[in-house]
Amino acid sequence: MKATYDPEADALYIDIDKALEFGRTIEIDDARMVDVDRDGRVIGIEVISPSYGFSLSDIIDRFELEELRLELEEIEAREYKPIARRPQ
Repeated sequence: MKATYDPEADALYIDIDKALEFGRTIEIDDARMVDVDRDGRVIGIEVISPSYGFSLSDIIDRFELEELRLELEEIEAREYKPIARRPQ
């Protein structure tokens, strides 16, 4: 598993399993999306504006990711700081 944060976009992507082939994206809410394969297995999780805080516990439960709970909670607990943008 690998988490990549883009401070310019204030977006986080968590790669769960790159070996799986993309099937579709499931929108959990305005800030969280889950990419799954055709069988519903999780490929990755995208979080928009993680600097405002977020939770993955409902995603862990819904997609049966219990074996990844500690790693995902560690990612959730990190501090995310976006790049301050200059007014134009």
